[in-house]
Formats: sequence, C-alpha cells, structure tokens
Amino acid sequence: MIRRSPSRWLGPPGPSRRLLSATLVESIGNGCFVGTSVIYFTSSVGLPAAAVGFAMTIAGAAALAAGVPLGVVADRFGAQRVLVLALLLQGIATALLATVASVYSYALLATATAVVDRAAYAARGALMAEVFTAERVKSRARMRVMSNVGFTVGGALGGVALQVDTTAFYRTVIGLNAAAFLVSALLATGLPSVPARRSSSDRPRVMVLRDRPFLAVTAVNALICVHYGLFEVAMPLWIVEHTSAPRWLVSVLFIGNTVMVVLFQVRLSHDSEDIPGGTRALRRAGVLIFVAAAGFAAAALMPAWAAATVLVLAGAVYVVAEMLQSAGSWGLSYTLAPEDRHGEYQGAFGSGTSAGLTLAPLVATSLVIADGGWGWIVAGGLLLIATLVMTPLANTALRAKQASAGEPAHAAA
Repeated sequence: MIRRSPSRWLGPPGPSRRLLSATLVESIGNGCFVGTSVIYFTSSVGLPAAAVGFAMTIAGAAALAAGVPLGVVADRFGAQRVLVLALLLQGIATALLATVASVYSYALLATATAVVDRAAYAARGALMAEVFTAERVKSRARMRVMSNVGFTVGGALGGVALQVDTTAFYRTVIGLNAAAFLVSALLATGLPSVPARRSSSDRPRVMVLRDRPFLAVTAVNALICVHYGLFEVAMPLWIVEHTSAPRWLVSVLFIGNTVMVVLFQVRLSHDSEDIPGGTRALRRAGVLIFVAAAGFAAAALMPAWAAATVLVLAGAVYVVAEMLQSAGSWGLSYTLAPEDRHGEYQGAFGSGTSAGLTLAPLVATSLVIADGGWGWIVAGGLLLIATLVMTPLANTALRAKQASAGEPAHAAA
C-alpha cells in the first residue's frame, strides 16, 4: 500500500506544519458554523432573515475597510503577535454569538468577527512572507488545501446539527467554532516571532494607498475573482433551470471541485513564485475559464446524458483554472509587496479579493443567468481579457517597486 507523507500537504516539520495545522483546525470550526449560522439566528433566535443579511453586509463592508489599517498594524507590531491576538479575539467574539438576542447585538458581533478575521488574514499573509521566503506560493497552496479539507469535515459536522435542529445543538456548534479559534491561537504561539519591521522615516506610513500600479493589479485581480460566482452561484442555477442534466450533478461538481483542489493545488502552484510565473498562470487560467464557460453554455442545448458529460468536463476545466488563478495571484501579491510592508500589502490585496467575491453573485445572476448562454460567453470573455491585461499591469508594478527601492529594473516575461 502506498502511503503519502504528511509533508505533501502539511509541509516539513516545523513552522509550516504548525501554521497549516492551525489553519486546518480553524477551517473545521468555520465549516461547522457557516452552514448553520443563518438557520440558528433566524429559526432559533428569531431574527428576521432580511436583518441578518443586512448585518452580514455591514460586517463585510467593515472588514473591507479595515484590511489596510490592520495590515499596517501587523507590520508595525509583528505578524505573529497580531495573528495570535486576532485568533483569540475571534474565539471570544464567536463564543459571544451564542448570547445574541437582537439584531443590534448580532450586527455588532458579526462586525467584530469579520474585522478580526481580516486582521488574521493580513497577519497570516505577512507571517508566511517573512518565514517561508522561498516557498510563499507553495505554502499558500498548502493552506488552501487545509482550508478545503477543514471546511469539508466541518460542513459534515454542521450537517448533523441541521438534522438534529435544536437550539442547544446549534449553540454547541458555535462553541466548537470558538474553541477552534482558541486552539489555532495556541498553535500560532509556537510560530517564529519575527521582529516588527520599521520602515524608513522618509517613506509614507501607509504606502499601499499611494502605490497606484499595485492598486491596479489588486483591482484587476478583484475582477478576475468574480469567476467564483460563475461556479458557486451561476452553475447550480444553470443546471437546474436551463439544462436537462439531473439536479444531483450540482453536488457532484462541488465535491469534485474540493477533491481536485486537495489533490492538485500544491502541484499546480509550482513556478508561480515570481511575476513571469504568476502572470503565465493567470493567462492559462483565463483561457480555461473561457473554455469552461463555453462548456456550461453549450450544455443547455444538449440531451440529458450529453449535457451531464459536458458539465462534468467543464467543471473539471474550471477547477484547474481556479487553482492556476489562485497560485498566480499569490505570486503577484508577494512579489510586488515591499519586504517591510507585507502585512499592509496583503491586507489591501485581500480586501480587493473580498470585493470581487462580494460582486460575484450579482454578476452571476444579472449577466450569466439573465442573458442565458451568451451571458456565459460574455462573462468568460471578460475574465479572459482581465487575465491577459494582468501581464502588463504586473510588469509596470514590478518596475515601480524596483524604482522605489532603488533596484535595477528587470524585464518580466
């Protein structure tokens, strides 16, 4: 029997394995909670669904606004220290969600958890940049694998809570999520305590907001991230409403997506650590997204067996594109950030990604579903163009970074 070494996904023993183990534990807790939270707050607590949705929107907006300032905090006070504190605060705020009795208390705690989650994101990204200098993209790939595994396990546990459907069980899930954050914080205390970076006094305190080339890369990456909405929102609606394929195929595609990410994300992240590799991965992703979109569109014109076959193939092509896009964006975000500003730049880049994810459902429903097959083609074409545009934008951002640091300019492919 062939046994796979844990280093395939967790990396070698040491800081990498500890950080990824913390990610796995945290993701299991989040997977439990995400699938049950809305049901708990609407059915058990009795909050109006519209009010819960509005509170979640407020929380998301606050997190977007907090990305850069919290990244600056991570750089100034040390990424490991900020990560531990953010995880502890997430655990406390999550535990307090079990006490929610009104829309106002829910909105306050939801906003608090979203903001400290953004702090943890920026600190984690900066910590990986500082500790795993030679394998930043590969480490992010392994982290994504752990997140997928954790969400799958946690989602199964959350499914048990939905089946039991009692207030006590839902609160137990909240407690498990809070405990997962606290365990992650404990694991993070053993990570290297990288000294806080101090930038030279002649540079602006918040530099990323003046770095227009980097902000352009961030904005285009946010647009590219709309592709998640094609798969997560448009695809299920399309299969159910516009094709003759069986409805259960939606679950097959989602499960297949998760399995492929776990098996191949690390492998497909090779050679994406720099600008040429990152932009090449994005260009390939753009082509594959367009091919997948065309496949989804064509399935509406076919009989059930042919539609199912084409949808499975399109789903497989899409997940390869998704993995390449993730790897390429990680390579760009790390390469284009000054070494003393990774928290700040990862905070900004992460906020851009979140903005794209927020926009994705609107694009999926208003363009793709509303316009039928042509909507898929238009969306896929726009995303392809965005991935191609990223190459000159990233090269410009790299030259600007080199000029700012007084480095000789190097051409990027």
